[in-house]
Amino acid sequence: MREIARETRCTHCEHLPVCSMKEQFLAAQQAVDSVQVNLADRTIQSLRSFDWIRPVELECVHFSRKITKRDLQSSTSGI
Repeated sequence: MREIARETRCTHCEHLPVCSMKEQFLAAQQAVDSVQVNLADRTIQSLRSFDWIRPVELECVHFSRKITKRDLQSSTSGI
């Protein structure tokens, strides 16, 4: 099975240029993403494969959303 690359919250964080925790954060998120669940019928299923469970996304306490030009444009277009 091919893994789909996805953007992380780090990509949109003001703290990223000075962050010393990014690698640890990404490793922790990868661990959450790889959780396997043992089911009653003795099968194992990836937690991500349950379509009725929202994906668990970790959130860093230092996260500060980066404001982009698109954000500024969309906030002024509603005026």
